[in-house]
Amino acid sequence: MRWLPLLLLAAALPARGEGVLGERFSLAFGGFQNTLTLQGRVDDAVVEGTEIDFNDEFAFDNRRRLDLAELRFRAFDRHEFGIKAFRDARERRSILSETLRFDDQEFLVDAEAVGRVSFRSLEFDYTWWAWHDRDQAVGLQLGVIRFGASLSIRGRVAVDGQGEAEGRAAVSDRFFVPLAGIAWRRQLGPHWRLEAEARYLRRSYRGIEGEALSGHIGLEWLLGRHLSLVGQYGYTEVDVEQDELDLAGKLEVGFKGPQALLRLRF
Repeated sequence: MRWLPLLLLAAALPARGEGVLGERFSLAFGGFQNTLTLQGRVDDAVVEGTEIDFNDEFAFDNRRRLDLAELRFRAFDRHEFGIKAFRDARERRSILSETLRFDDQEFLVDAEAVGRVSFRSLEFDYTWWAWHDRDQAVGLQLGVIRFGASLSIRGRVAVDGQGEAEGRAAVSDRFFVPLAGIAWRRQLGPHWRLEAEARYLRRSYRGIEGEALSGHIGLEWLLGRHLSLVGQYGYTEVDVEQDELDLAGKLEVGFKGPQALLRLRF
C-alpha cells in the first residue's frame, strides 16, 4: 500500500503525448498467464536419458499466473537498455506411462512418480533506435537470456540386483543464450502506443548447442503523465543441448501467454 499515493498522483496528472520514445525511464510490474511447454532428456555419464514430454507425463502444460517485472532506461536519444524477469515452479504427481531413464535413475512404468520443475528467466536487451520520428520508431536489438532450470523426479526405481526401491534424481543448471532482433513502436494518438519486439539466435559454444526465441506484441494505454496500462502477448523459448556440466542432455522449454502490466514512466 505504500506505493498507492505515488500511483494516485501519477494517474491524476493529465496524460500528454510526448512522442513514441517519450519516456527516459520506466518500471513495470504485472502478471503473466503462462502456458508451459517442456520436453527433453537428462543423461548420466554413460547412458543417454529417455526423451520425455513432461506435459504428457506430468500435465505441466496448464495455464498458471506468474509475476512479471520489466525495467527500461533510454540513456541517450537512440540507445535503450531493458531487463525482464519472471520465474515458474510446478509439481505434479502422475502414474508413468513408460519407463523413464532420468539422470542416473530408471523410474518404473505404471508406478507413481512426482515431477518438479523450476525455471528462472532474466532477459537483458539493448536497443539502438536506428530510425524514429514523433509517431514511429524502428530499432535493432542485441540481448542475452540468463536461464536457470531445476528438474527432479521422485518415485519407484530399478535397483541392480535388488529389485525396486524409492529413488530420486535431480539436476539443475543455468545457461546464457544470446539474442538479436528488431523492435518497433507506433504512436496511435495522445493516449495509445503499439509496440512489438522479436529476437532470435542459435549458437554453438564449447559443447553447448543453444537456441532462443523471445518476443511480444502489445498495446499501451496512457492513464496519466507518468502511469500507463499495458496489455501484451509474450513468447519465450529456450532450447539447449550439452554433454557436460550438471544438466547433461537436451532441454526445450517454452513460455507463452497474455500479460498485463502497470507501468510507471518518467
